[in-house]
Amino acid sequence: MQPVTVDSVVAAWLCRLSSAETPRPSVVAFNIGLFETEDGFSAYLAGAKRYDPNDGSWASDEAFTPRERYVALPLRRDEVEWQRILELVAEAARGFLGPAMARTASSQRRRQSRWALTTGISYA
Repeated sequence: MQPVTVDSVVAAWLCRLSSAETPRPSVVAFNIGLFETEDGFSAYLAGAKRYDPNDGSWASDEAFTPRERYVALPLRRDEVEWQRILELVAEAARGFLGPAMARTASSQRRRQSRWALTTGISYA
């Protein structure tokens, strides 16, 4: 049995989301946000109709929130700093998107290539 890693958890979560729901074509940007829980970290996904790299408030204008919006990550707060978790989640998302985009039809791939994906941490 393989160990549970951030990569495997995030990839499986994104796979379930992409199989279960399709955002409207007007959704052009996605944010994977992290937040601390009592024991560790969780992530959430939200989509928006706009993306502006100079204005972080775009991620607050949620136009897509999947039913399985949240996923618990398999690391405790005392094991790793949040910056490393953020790096691991970003790497996992990039790893998922590479093969996922390669499997799409060329016209759909052109549309997807205009999507933005960001990661960040939310503070209470």
